[in-house]
Amino acid sequence: MNLKSKLTFGKYKGRSIQAVCRTDPKYLVWCMENTSKLKLSVEDRIKIYKKSEYIRPIIFNWDFHESK
Repeated sequence: MNLKSKLTFGKYKGRSIQAVCRTDPKYLVWCMENTSKLKLSVEDRIKIYKKSEYIRPIIFNWDFHESK
């Protein structure tokens, strides 16, 4: 599944993930976090999180400590 794939469930059934991302990215964030139906690559997930202005720190490695 990628951003050009069409949704097969929910209120945007039949629309491409990319089109929904433009109009209602928070819906896609909800789907990613609450269903197992939206299986996307990490890169595509990050694009959706950024578009929704919702960044979930757990998807990033925030280890800024320098090792000695």
